[in-house]
Amino acid sequence: HYLYTYNPYVIKMTKVLIIGGGKIGQAAAFMLHQDARFEVTVADQNEDLLRLAQLDGLRTMALNVQDDALLCTA
Repeated sequence: HYLYTYNPYVIKMTKVLIIGGGKIGQAAAFMLHQDARFEVTVADQNEDLLRLAQLDGLRTMALNVQDDALLCTA
């Protein structure tokens, strides 16, 4: 038998993928990144936008949304 005990100090992180690293995507990603409940990744095909996201401490992923196989693995 497993014993479940509530621990208020354990935070379950929700993974969030923001597709599009433009102004709106960067703003949404940065706001979510400030909350420890979210693990945020910014996906875009533009390497310059991904570098900006990395400067803000965000995880990034090079992604072309027209590539169905890669999109399914994201």
